[in-house]
Amino acid sequence: MDTLLIDENDLVGQPGGAVPYNGYWIDWSHRDARGTRDCLMVNFREGGYGWMAAERCGAQVRSIGPTELKAHVIPGGQIAIASTDSPAAAAPYLSAVLALPEAKVAKFFEIRKELKETSPEESIRLRDVRFAEWLPTLGDDEMAAAYRGLATSMYSIPPEETSLGRFIENYAKPSLRVSVADDDEVGGMQGYMEPFARVIRSSGGEIRLNQKLLEMSVTDGTARGILVRDERGFVTEIEADYVIYAGIAYDLENYVSKELIDESWWQRAYSTKKHELPTTALYLGLKEIPRKRDGVLEDWIGWNRLLVGDDRTYGGGWFIPSLASKRSAPEGKHLLEAVYGGPASYGNGKKALDTLLEYIKAYYPGIESLIEWQQVQYHTSPSTTGWSFSGSERVPVQGPLQGLFMVSSTSEVQGSYQEIEAHAALLAADTILEQTSNMGQPVAQVSGVVGR
Repeated sequence: MDTLLIDENDLVGQPGGAVPYNGYWIDWSHRDARGTRDCLMVNFREGGYGWMAAERCGAQVRSIGPTELKAHVIPGGQIAIASTDSPAAAAPYLSAVLALPEAKVAKFFEIRKELKETSPEESIRLRDVRFAEWLPTLGDDEMAAAYRGLATSMYSIPPEETSLGRFIENYAKPSLRVSVADDDEVGGMQGYMEPFARVIRSSGGEIRLNQKLLEMSVTDGTARGILVRDERGFVTEIEADYVIYAGIAYDLENYVSKELIDESWWQRAYSTKKHELPTTALYLGLKEIPRKRDGVLEDWIGWNRLLVGDDRTYGGGWFIPSLASKRSAPEGKHLLEAVYGGPASYGNGKKALDTLLEYIKAYYPGIESLIEWQQVQYHTSPSTTGWSFSGSERVPVQGPLQGLFMVSSTSEVQGSYQEIEAHAALLAADTILEQTSNMGQPVAQVSGVVGR
């Protein structure tokens, strides 16, 4: 198939990837990208949809992990590692972070096992059940508080509104595994993007950057291609047999007349908007690896999460990607990324980061002398995927026009929040391959055009 990928940014893979800065690679992506961002990859594991996508197309993704979550509770300074391998391993975390008595840890795992064994059909039915209804059925206030806290810690929407079905699909079904890309050429999250771009190029496909989508060409209810503008405003008309749109679903209204699409589809498209969240991040360029307060050099490649007060309020988190990703920082240097994702303005997000930075300085005494540069980054909504836990129905992969496919974090497919795009892409590719093979002719001159 002749494949053309169009991207309005100057770097492929945004918002999933990273952007370069003075020899460093900054995760959480490009300013103008819209959609799922992160600085670690959750569930890029054998059998997962991201892994399947890489296997199917031959993308050589190198990553280090899996690693686990380390929680820090203030005041008090308790530290616990989140483990889901066994009740014994999970007990310290569940006790310190979710305030669950050790005697109830086994029951916590029994409930999780029941959720994990839920069939896909049943989890879809349970999307209409909210935590406000389900938690009381546990018959244990401490257990209910633990599951409420767990949902909160994963960027869920307000816990009471969390969909039980989505919770099963995002947390209980997959064994959560977090990894860090370690690409030979690019750093951080770009290491998950560039291998796919290499496949497109090596297979004879084309990637055009700095091309802003102007409108989608539609004839008789069928997507026939797109019009794009370059940085000079020059317009190019592109014809295509299939158009794969990788943007936020409701943004389609900027490129297609709303009257061409049924109102019920737009209702599904806009269902994610009320659950969007911005992101505030802090980056520290370090001369060397800091030492922890016990005097030992930091070697933890996983995520550190800060929880504040008796109610374990989410306070953001941090990690040092350069401990795993050799290209995240120049040779001999290191990068620390601290992030607060939540319903906050820049000012409130920065305030949360200030509290987090105070703790980081206490955890790494003397780190101030290692800081060579410091930057704060802010991304407006949609940035983190609060809608992943909403029971609202998102848009189907087969788009509202013939020949159009919707492939983004706003698509209605199974999978945890960082697997949604990959699963949707696999379904779109399979459908296109099936349709073209049924034409009774060789597959040729079929262009997949991807908007942002």
